[in-house]
Amino acid sequence: MANVTIYMADNFMSDNDIVVRIATDVPSLTYEILGALDNVVFGGLVSTINNEIELNLKGLFSPLLKNNYFSNYTINFYDNKSKVAEKEFTVFKGRMSSKMLGDKNLFTDFLFNKKANFLFTNRSFDNLMFVPETEISPFFYHIDTIGFLKVKNGDDVVPLPEHGIIDVETIRKYFFDNFGRLVSVFEILDAETDVVAFSIVVTKAKYTRYKLKFKNAFSCFELLALDDYLKFDITTMSNQAIKYKSSDAKSMIFEYDKKAKMSAFGSVSNRLSDFAFLSDVLSSTETFLVFGKEEHPVRLSLEQPFSFVTDTKINPLQLKMDFLKPLDLNDFLTMPRVGIFSEVFNEIFY
Repeated sequence: MANVTIYMADNFMSDNDIVVRIATDVPSLTYEILGALDNVVFGGLVSTINNEIELNLKGLFSPLLKNNYFSNYTINFYDNKSKVAEKEFTVFKGRMSSKMLGDKNLFTDFLFNKKANFLFTNRSFDNLMFVPETEISPFFYHIDTIGFLKVKNGDDVVPLPEHGIIDVETIRKYFFDNFGRLVSVFEILDAETDVVAFSIVVTKAKYTRYKLKFKNAFSCFELLALDDYLKFDITTMSNQAIKYKSSDAKSMIFEYDKKAKMSAFGSVSNRLSDFAFLSDVLSSTETFLVFGKEEHPVRLSLEQPFSFVTDTKINPLQLKMDFLKPLDLNDFLTMPRVGIFSEVFNEIFY
């Protein structure tokens, strides 16, 4: 029987290198990769060079993870139809730059570490994560290794209502309904040991009507609030650029054909410390311009930070509309996603 030794990590990101190295004394091996249901997803024949085989499966698992954040797999090697080696591993959807982590390991130091910030986000790798009020969105984590969680504010500790997700706005609504305060600082605890993993601080932010919704490195959607001012550049079929500022209401009444392209130039202020987060935005493969209840797909341009282009027809007049309205408490009781931007709530800030 062939001597086969597999050198392979236990966890990978789907769009990073997924390297499998094999030491063997036979000229070739066949392999197959099984999914969580023992179905064959990949396979083939590989030849040895100097008694070694190297496979790089980068990108192959991305289509399989379309509806999941991660999945478990097994790779089997065969010599003349006899299984000679196997290895189980997990692939998470997304990508991660090793430069962002330094000498840290993404999985053991963060995603699988109950005493660290294990969320699927690049906002922070520290035990203290700041989230502007205008960028609140659900955060996800690996339930299989982290398990159940609790959230604490002051002396009040409650279990998270959902597993695998930390929904900041739902948590704030719960504390408001049950304890009469809109919390801005809370700790995330292990449900079994009560050990604090990290803290989330919701910071006050000036309301802005424009946001970027983007798919982050972990294939989860997050929000980035833009300064409340955009400059637009619409190019029509005749390639004539019409430039105007969003504050000029008269020039915003403009009709153009469906194939016109709109370029928008936004900006963010005081975010230099969020280098990893902003880099994640700029490298996103799926981004949307969000204003009010409207979402339009855009392509980010690296020529100028936070400039983007859309082929969809956007009425410039819509972009001027102010969708902010006074908060209705009746709506708040039935809609956990309602924006918390009223002056009343911003006065009560813990």
